Amino acid sequence: MEVKGMNAVEEFLEELELFGKSYNYIHGTRLTLRDFARSCKSENVTEFDVPADATEDDVKKWIKDMMERGVGERSRIKGITVLQRFFVFLIESPKYKLQYNPVSRIAKQLPKPNKQTRRPIKSLEEISMMLRSIFHVRDRVMAVLLAKTGIRAGELSALDLEDVDFENRTLRVDKHIGNFCSHAIAKGRKNKVESMIPLDDETLRVLKVYLAIRQQCNTNALFISGHRNRMPVGEISKIIKIWAVRTGMCKNSNKTEEKITPHFFRAWITYQLQINGCNPIIIDAIRGDKASNMRTFYANQVLPFEEIRREYERTVPKFGI
Repeated sequence: MEVKGMNAVEEFLEELELFGKSYNYIHGTRLTLRDFARSCKSENVTEFDVPADATEDDVKKWIKDMMERGVGERSRIKGITVLQRFFVFLIESPKYKLQYNPVSRIAKQLPKPNKQTRRPIKSLEEISMMLRSIFHVRDRVMAVLLAKTGIRAGELSALDLEDVDFENRTLRVDKHIGNFCSHAIAKGRKNKVESMIPLDDETLRVLKVYLAIRQQCNTNALFISGHRNRMPVGEISKIIKIWAVRTGMCKNSNKTEEKITPHFFRAWITYQLQINGCNPIIIDAIRGDKASNMRTFYANQVLPFEEIRREYERTVPKFGI
């Protein structure tokens, strides 16, 4: 027996959108359901063909298929969690009259993912050497901004020329790439907040050099690709990886603990600011994090930007560039 896949899956995806899930999350869910459907049936089916009468054997076969394709443990667990949520949706929606979840018992037996992600441990001297070794001007500026501010790749991609204010020495981060396929820009940072980040002398210097040689084009994007379009998120990640491998900072690996990505710098600058004695509230403000407790929530309401600037410039690492 199959629930009419189009209705069930479409309603599930529409509900995710209704409750504020991002486009990329919904797209990932769609791909997961499609992968499971193809494991159960054939390569010619879509996500709308997920069998509602799937069994534990179907789920086990899918897990085995993923393992044979080299899908990592974290990705497998993530996929199984998505599938479990879909079947919970079917069970809890009266119209589908489903009582059996083929995923729930299996999900309980899976190893709990290590929530503490490990990333390469790199000193200030090592990162400084990497940045100084990047001879491509645009690539160096992107890497410096990531290392100095901890902004995400999607936020870096969404930056426009007017977001850099040389007079006030600030960077406005108020948008991100909300759709990795169409490159559509969404308001706010990834967690919907907006930030004004101070820029130090080194960052301003490399930005001025870059803007002096930036090609003229029809986009006001700060960073442009070789095709004179806004630099895609995937291309930013690729560029950072290429330079990290080329300068000997990491292996050419897909393991999180071995590779250097744009998000690596988010962890790295957080640690550097901490060991340099930066006020944790200032670190949260730079990162664009939402308040984790009521004290920070109220402190943020009266936190002067000049205090953010003073504390940041006192503790931000210097790369000698």
